[in-house]
Amino acid sequence: MIAGVCCLGIWCSWNLAREDFLFRQDTAESIRSAIRLAPDAWEYSMHLAQLDGSHARELLETSLRLNPYNAQAAIELGLQYEADGENARAENMLLQAFAVDHTYLPRWSLANFYLRRDNMPAFWSWARRAAEMPADDMGALFELCWRVSPDPARIADAILNDKPELLRQYLDFLLGKNELRAAGAIAPRLIRSGALETDRPLLFSVVDRLVTANDAGGASALWHELIRRHWVVADETAPNNADFQRDPLPVSFDWALSSYPGLHSWPGSSGLETEFSGEEPESCTIAEQPCR
Repeated sequence: MIAGVCCLGIWCSWNLAREDFLFRQDTAESIRSAIRLAPDAWEYSMHLAQLDGSHARELLETSLRLNPYNAQAAIELGLQYEADGENARAENMLLQAFAVDHTYLPRWSLANFYLRRDNMPAFWSWARRAAEMPADDMGALFELCWRVSPDPARIADAILNDKPELLRQYLDFLLGKNELRAAGAIAPRLIRSGALETDRPLLFSVVDRLVTANDAGGASALWHELIRRHWVVADETAPNNADFQRDPLPVSFDWALSSYPGLHSWPGSSGLETEFSGEEPESCTIAEQPCR
């Protein structure tokens, strides 16, 4: 009896090892062999669907039958149905994916589906729900919204919330689109909900871009908001930090100390101190600060 149990255990262990070996070969034929050894392994059927496009639909159906909570299989099966023109079945399958998985991917997939179906109310609804659970890279969602309406204010009104991970990604998106006025309008929301150490460099970059674009009003408004919210220790005079009582901040509204061979400047006990070695250019700027 004991010998029989031992033999059974050895056979099961060998069988599991063989399944795993075949699966890791990652060919259509090896995974089919793994399925023959373990027909209830839903992940095998799902992976084979990626390698065998001609049978992808039935393989995904099998995987989903074996594991009804497999949202990824439901999404991929929904896309298969849509490609075959079965839009109602595709919609139901994507909604099924969301029913078992409330993370970002099912929401994003539904937003895409409704955009392709030209159902704008449903698109904006699911885009907003996708934004409620931001992923590490929201650029694709913002691009999708931009295709529908290249209006930063409308996108903000439709999908934006006060989650800092979403706001900072939207600011990056706006800077990439050179939508600087819109970035200046969104930036104070990040100040209210974000984290100083994480988000201040991004907000400084918004200030710098606004200065470069000659939007003095927008840059100044954001700078004063940073001061008011104590994200920077700075005065509101012009020039800022006039007596060089601290090191300049890495932003346009503070001093930029020039660096040339033979010239070195730093805030000292008596203000700005500069050392010349004799190798500096005949004409050079020591420090400068934009007017506000």
